[in-house]
Amino acid sequence: MSKPVSVVLLCEDKQLSAFSRRFLKKRGINRINEIERPPEKVGGSRKQWVNKEYPRQLQAIRQRSGAVLIVCTDADELAVECRIEDLDEACKKADIEPRKDHEPVVMIVPKWNIETWLSYLRGESFDEDKKDNRPDSRYTGYEKECKEQVQKLVEMCYVKQALQEPTPPSLKAACKEYKKVKQ
Repeated sequence: MSKPVSVVLLCEDKQLSAFSRRFLKKRGINRINEIERPPEKVGGSRKQWVNKEYPRQLQAIRQRSGAVLIVCTDADELAVECRIEDLDEACKKADIEPRKDHEPVVMIVPKWNIETWLSYLRGESFDEDKKDNRPDSRYTGYEKECKEQVQKLVEMCYVKQALQEPTPPSLKAACKEYKKVKQ
């Protein structure tokens, strides 16, 4: 019998964390260790914090058998690929080899924010290139309200093996990345 997967979760914000945790639990993954985020108004932006923390966590995950690192960060104005390249650059600056395709590292990168995905999964219109897809300007306090959207994504990604079109391109990429996590 194989050992259960252990996940290290590095998330930029609460909503990304809530979404990812629920998604993983729906997939039967319960061993989740989340890296504690600094308070919102301390020490610069959360994106900078992820850039600083990622190389350390990548190096640590390479030392652990059966563990997976999941990095959740917004691309904002960048293309998803460019945000991942930023993380690779952070590794190079820290003198750490960037992630390789075969490594147990999953990149979950919504374009501006995860609210685009939530809108899509609720069947609402969305524009992934639009900065603010939130029902209000802050969207704080809604972290628990993504249960139905997570269930829908699990069904599309794993049961039906197809996302409903049109799909946000960053969500297609995330669905492919999540599949790297084996139960």
